[in-house]
Amino acid sequence: MTVLLYFALFYCFVLLCLIVGIFCNPKGSWIKEGSVVGESCSKVTQVSKLTSNSGLLFPFSLCSRLCALCVFSVFSVLKKKKHLYPISNFITVIIACKNEENNIIGLINSLKDQSYPKDYYEVIFADDGSTDSTADIIKQNITGLSNYHYLYVEQTFYPDLQGKKKAISFAVDNILQHHTNPSENSEYNFVAEISDFPYPNVGGILNSEFLILNSKQILAFTDADCLPEKDWLSDINQAFSAGYDFYAGYSPIKSDKKTFLYHLKNLERASIFAVSAGSFGLGIPLTCTARNMAYKASLWQKSEGYAGIGHIRSGDDDLMLHKLRHHIKKYYFSFNPNAIVYTINEHKNLSSQINQETRRTSKFIYYPLYVKLLIIFITIFYLLLLYHLVISFITFDFNVDLIISLSLKLLLEFSLLSIFLLKVKHFKFMKTFILAEILYIPYFIFFGIKGSIGKYKWKN
Repeated sequence: MTVLLYFALFYCFVLLCLIVGIFCNPKGSWIKEGSVVGESCSKVTQVSKLTSNSGLLFPFSLCSRLCALCVFSVFSVLKKKKHLYPISNFITVIIACKNEENNIIGLINSLKDQSYPKDYYEVIFADDGSTDSTADIIKQNITGLSNYHYLYVEQTFYPDLQGKKKAISFAVDNILQHHTNPSENSEYNFVAEISDFPYPNVGGILNSEFLILNSKQILAFTDADCLPEKDWLSDINQAFSAGYDFYAGYSPIKSDKKTFLYHLKNLERASIFAVSAGSFGLGIPLTCTARNMAYKASLWQKSEGYAGIGHIRSGDDDLMLHKLRHHIKKYYFSFNPNAIVYTINEHKNLSSQINQETRRTSKFIYYPLYVKLLIIFITIFYLLLLYHLVISFITFDFNVDLIISLSLKLLLEFSLLSIFLLKVKHFKFMKTFILAEILYIPYFIFFGIKGSIGKYKWKN
């Protein structure tokens, strides 16, 4: 076999692991503690626990987890039981916003329509220096709502933090201090006194300090240009009540114009979420997005917030995930169609799209070793594939190893994306699969290089 075929086989093995990992995630149904499904998933996350933290042992960890998954998933599929957990978490939704006057009203209305009881969640808008009418729109639409709050983040606060991390840190620190020491004044008090924070009395017996100390205080995150579905917060509650520590979900683009480009961009985005879902099921997290993300407030405290990554402009999602993973036992990816968080302001021009992709790939040097090794491996495989394709077209000689490599790649990628999109009920995006396959390798290589050496402009 040629080097290309060796790389293709391992690449397909990784995709197969991700596919099995997707099946290990709960499918929108909730399992009683101690059931066959619950036990199988918890046992899988314990397999190779030590190796998951080592990049050099990543292949062994992946193999051991796949074997365990194959054994346990048979029983999981056959004996899946539904269980609805009671409301037991207080959820704080944090939105860092800046100059979002065209989008913020849609988010506010979506959050108002949540099926989760309003006494069990609060919404914090952390305004990172808006110069438009964002602040006025927020205040006008949340006045009189005791669980909605507006914060203005002075640019002199947290000088060591960049981007959204400044606004989020300001909000979280105020929240945690207010909940644990409500009688003490924070150095950074709430600028707009829309209302006092509620003191949740969950179950009739729990106070705010008890919520945080016992991991019942949940921090949920989305963006100002997003529209969460009505069961988003209820789904988050179910995940944490079931014993999970970190929650992530699907966030496609929503547009009135269902163009071919719209489907193509959503398929590319779906590939990222499929990788996220599969890696969560394996217990070896690779990536996630802050548009649809939640974790226990106690994890923020244990990791000291963004300490160590605050100087990086982006990374409040995936880099934070890797920072928290040392404290996380169970990861949950939601396939619930009623808990999807849509993005409505996806980059409308080529320049903003290039900036987004460059920003995404610029974080490579900050990833843990096992993620770096995986990205390097995929890059080498794509370069080999591209090289052999070019040579074959020039010489009109398509060798067997190239045909096998391409066929396996297409089969496994089609399977991974199809399974994921069927589970989130967005299979319609697969209509662009063939074109996406043609474009993705040069796309991946180009932005991999540009992100490593190029500059990008942060959105206004």
